[in-house]
Formats: sequence, C-alpha cells, structure tokens
Amino acid sequence: MVKWWRLLAAAAAVNQLAGAGIAEAQTVMVRNAPAGSTIELVVNAETVGSATADAGGSTTLTADIFSTRPKKETDANLYFDVCPDVRRVVLVERGEVAQAQDAACNRTESVGLFLIRPISTLVVDLASPIPTVMLRQGSVNLNPQRPSTPVPTGLVVFGGAGMGKFRDAILLACGNVQECSGDTWGIAFTAGADFWISRFVGAEVSYVRRSELDINGSGSTFEFNSSLDTHVTTVAGKVGIPMGPVRAYGKVGGNYLRATTGTTQTIDDTTVTIDGVEQTIEGGTVTSEIKFSGWGWTFGGGVEAWLRPSFAIYTEGGLTGLKGSPREDVEGAVDDRLTYIIVGARVRIGG
Repeated sequence: MVKWWRLLAAAAAVNQLAGAGIAEAQTVMVRNAPAGSTIELVVNAETVGSATADAGGSTTLTADIFSTRPKKETDANLYFDVCPDVRRVVLVERGEVAQAQDAACNRTESVGLFLIRPISTLVVDLASPIPTVMLRQGSVNLNPQRPSTPVPTGLVVFGGAGMGKFRDAILLACGNVQECSGDTWGIAFTAGADFWISRFVGAEVSYVRRSELDINGSGSTFEFNSSLDTHVTTVAGKVGIPMGPVRAYGKVGGNYLRATTGTTQTIDDTTVTIDGVEQTIEGGTVTSEIKFSGWGWTFGGGVEAWLRPSFAIYTEGGLTGLKGSPREDVEGAVDDRLTYIIVGARVRIGG
C-alpha cells in the first residue's frame, strides 16, 4: 500500500513544477505615449525599470517586486507623472511612501487599489489626460488574431456584373463583308443561388445575360444591322476548396438558351443598262427575326472571400456553349461560345 505521506509529497512536487512554468514578474505595458519618450516604472520610491517608447508610442517594462519579500501579493495605488520628456508609472504599496514628484512633472492618480501578484499585467493607456488602466492576473495580448470566418454551407444567393464575349457571332453575321464590326466585349450580368451540402460540395442555379450584341455592316449598295440577344439559365455542380474564409471552386453543368437574332437590311436603288436602255431596280428594306432555344454545356470557376459569416465578395470566370434551334419552321441554328468574367457579392440565407 502507498503511504499517505508519499501521496502528499508527490502532490507537492507537482504543484512546484506547475508553479515553475509561471513567470513571477510584473509586466507593465504602456500605450499611446509620445514616440521616443522615456517610460519609467517606479515602485514606492525606487525606479525599477526604464524603456523608450517606439514609433507607435508603446513599450513594455517588467519588474519583480516580490523577489526579496516573503509575501506574494500586495495592494497598491497607481500614479502617473507627465514630464517634458518622461512618462512615469508610479506603483505605491499601501502604507508605503511614493517617490517625490519632480517640479517639472504633473502627477495624476488612478482611483482605487490594485491587487498586484507575481503574474500581474498592467496595461496603461496614456491617450487621455487621466490614463486608463487594465489589470489582469496573467499575460495580455494586445494584438490578438481575429478568428477566421469559415466558408458557409447551406443556401447562398448571389449577383454580379462583368464582361462577356461571343466567339463567332460577329464573324458569322459579317461573312465576307469588309466594312462590318460589332462590340467584341459587352456587359454581362448574373444572378442565382448556391446550395452547399458541405463546405466542399454544392450545386448552383444561375441566370446569365450578355448585353445585346449589335453588328453593323455595309457595302457599295447595301447596309445592314444584325443583333443577338441571349438569356442563359445554367444548372451546375460545384466542388470547393475552403481555405479559412476563402473558397476556391470549380463548376460544371448544362445550360438552357433562349436567344433572338434579328437583321434589318437596306438595299439601295440601282441602275442597269439593258439593250442600251437604262432601267432602275428599286431597293428596299427587309427585316427578319428568329427565336432559338436549346441545351448546351457550361463550366467555370472562381474564388469567394467571406468577409462576414453572411457576406462575401467573389470573382468568377466561365465558358458556356450556346446551342439552339429555331422555335419556328425556319432554317438556322445557334452554335457559339460565351466567355464571361464576373465580380459580385454573395449573401448567405438562414442561420
């Protein structure tokens, strides 16, 4: 059987080892002092530490006021001296006499008694005429790391704007007409919703529209204007790679296209000579419009940064295959590619 006195001895040894891990020194952290000024720490009538404030007006001093005393805690008043080039923190134990005040200094007192122990930390802020003090029995970190916001799961709605480009629309509309042009890049808009089953896997439904494309061309006896207006609804699966409050993601899926193409062509009157007789062939204006619909593919990827648990900004790029057949019994087809780059915001819905 283990004797009871052996248990007590073991407990005492553990207690001593645990206490050895705690630094028995008082720490005074000073903030908002004049840059480059001298900061002094005085205990009763003795100066026990001195340091110079950095460019931000901060410094740290340490002292061990219990090294030569049997007691391990004391009650003390705090005074602060403001001198031309010196800021002084004066700690006076109850019943002791404070260091004499210099004639060139102004002394103020912090109201109340402070319990000082071997592991006490005092944070003194000199920003105001009467300094403020925070006392903690333990260490203090004045620059704690903010916990990162993890990327959310659940329902997220989003919207954004950017630029979009059709691959073939201008080329096909112009054909071999030399004087022909259109806007290669146009404004693109998107809106939709994500549902993240986990932080790694989700699904998306979105609407994408590129501003209507206008193409203008002309020859010696004609001119025309063509347009392409597209509305794209996409459904895609998403895979995410979370990195703290940031998630990189890729997506792949399909899209449903609704598009309208229109052309207005004006032909000038022309004069021809037949058997020596001039004849005029009247021109005119012809307008046509065709509506298309059909399914295609889509893929893309982006990065979202969650600034708050319910709000993020994101950027995304993607490529969408536009395929459609006429809704009416006419000839024609849409087979193009839409490249887009979007910047927008996301909002998480629900708790």
